[in-house]
Amino acid sequence: MVAGRCFGFIFIFAQEPNDTAMPETALLPGFGKELRMGRLNRRTNSPESTPQVISVNISSGGIPKLPVAFACLALNGLEGDGHNHEKHNNPLQAVCLQDIEELEELCKEGFPLNAGSTGENLTVKNLNVNNLPLGTVLKFSGGVVIELTKVRKPCYVLDAIDPHLQEIIADCCGMYAKVLQEGVVKEFDHITVVRNYR
Repeated sequence: MVAGRCFGFIFIFAQEPNDTAMPETALLPGFGKELRMGRLNRRTNSPESTPQVISVNISSGGIPKLPVAFACLALNGLEGDGHNHEKHNNPLQAVCLQDIEELEELCKEGFPLNAGSTGENLTVKNLNVNNLPLGTVLKFSGGVVIELTKVRKPCYVLDAIDPHLQEIIADCCGMYAKVLQEGVVKEFDHITVVRNYR
């Protein structure tokens, strides 16, 4: 069980089996099998390929962001998550998403990455978020709803990982989103692309 407080309410979650638990020093294995050719093009039409949250990541500022079991997501971002630069305190950039498959392909190319390393708040699986158009609305099984607003551009903070990472990750650095419905987001939340939200 995992318990926590959000928006004045107490939430208790039953954790799913820990066969996909993430070691602190290793990337989740086995999720990325495709070759990376620019942005990945993955199938998401089978039950085992349901889009979901693999890791929720926060930090007091900068990278890496570290995994937590769940976090409250408000209009201004995840509770407990900070930014080193004021330009990032923008409700249109309340949360950042990245595909685990992209990180795994970068690992295969020699970059030492795991969930949260590049600064994303939500590491996702089977969503192919880097290929979704701006304006796409995503609904999480816990009730949170967000809308993709901006392609994330890599910046100099990634040089601390590798001086070549900015260039390599330029077309697959993740997406920013604004919050349409606040709530709790947690590991293993399923994600649905909403066609007609309003």
